[in-house]
Amino acid sequence: FKLNLLKLAQPLIRPVEASAGKALESNSVFPVGDVVSYRFFVGRLRMFEDRYEEAEAHLAYAFAHCRTTSRSNKRAILEFLLPVRLRSGRFPHPKLLEKHGLASM
Repeated sequence: FKLNLLKLAQPLIRPVEASAGKALESNSVFPVGDVVSYRFFVGRLRMFEDRYEEAEAHLAYAFAHCRTTSRSNKRAILEFLLPVRLRSGRFPHPKLLEKHGLASM
């Protein structure tokens, strides 16, 4: 993302998903924080590829499994999850926006 070369990300994701497969979902093999980070970045990539259903699934997983004490991480996830959900006509609860300092959205 920092290099703005999104086309280079897909060749990296394919082998991870092929070798890790269901292990990414079970949280038994990889640390939860690593899975959350991975799902966040894949969700962002899917959003930029206009694959919104996949993006929402990855970002929602990342938000749900992110530690409650990681407020800045939750906010970063919401900054991408909210536009994806708004695109499908689902509006966030105002308390959620207020809690994470996103009331301006």
